[in-house]
Amino acid sequence: MNAATSLKAGQQPRKALRFGWAVAACLSTLMASNAACHAVDGDTQLWNTQNFFYKMNDTWSANLEFQERWYDDLSYFSFFIVRPSVTYKWNDWLSFTGGYAHFRVWDEDGSFEDENRVWEQVMVRLFGGNGKPTLNWRTRLEQRMFEEDDTTTWRFRQQLRLMYPIVDRVQGVAWTEGYWRLNTTERAESGLEQWRWYGGLNFEINEKVTFEAGYMNVYTLRKLQDTDDDVVWLTTTFKL
Repeated sequence: MNAATSLKAGQQPRKALRFGWAVAACLSTLMASNAACHAVDGDTQLWNTQNFFYKMNDTWSANLEFQERWYDDLSYFSFFIVRPSVTYKWNDWLSFTGGYAHFRVWDEDGSFEDENRVWEQVMVRLFGGNGKPTLNWRTRLEQRMFEEDDTTTWRFRQQLRLMYPIVDRVQGVAWTEGYWRLNTTERAESGLEQWRWYGGLNFEINEKVTFEAGYMNVYTLRKLQDTDDDVVWLTTTFKL
């Protein structure tokens, strides 16, 4: 490989990184402009996630996720989620995932609503892996079905996630993700729904367990009043 070819190859990850963060920054600026024109309410929340990951072979793996959420300044338990999925690894840079999720959402008065969700996902590693700084580009499509009114909302999600080794068994994590409704229903109109920003630390406890703690900002566009929420997110992953 000559010097020109080597330089070109080395420039690709930087170009992908600059492009991805530039797109996220532009969309975030648009959301900030929108916030200045709307009343904004905020909340402090706690989300707690447990992942059980099972690698069947070099190609197939399965994951079972449980998640609990506390809302209204952590004053009441609001969400419980069960989310199983199966992943097919095409190669070290590309994987496909299909899954289902069941959500039960409580109001402060104790009433609740159930949601069933089917989702499909493509994950592309833009660069990194094997202990190096790693940037992943994740695309997810969801079909959200609500039992109360039998509506189905199609939602598109796009995430850019960076993991960066700091010291042995500790990595920094940063990601940003946008959500778009693809159709209009009785619940909401199509268009940009929310944007999330996250930063945290991932700790490898041992070969079977990792723990991640971070802060997430969630800006959600709503018809009457937008919300800008602060979330503490804890995630424990067990490799079976």
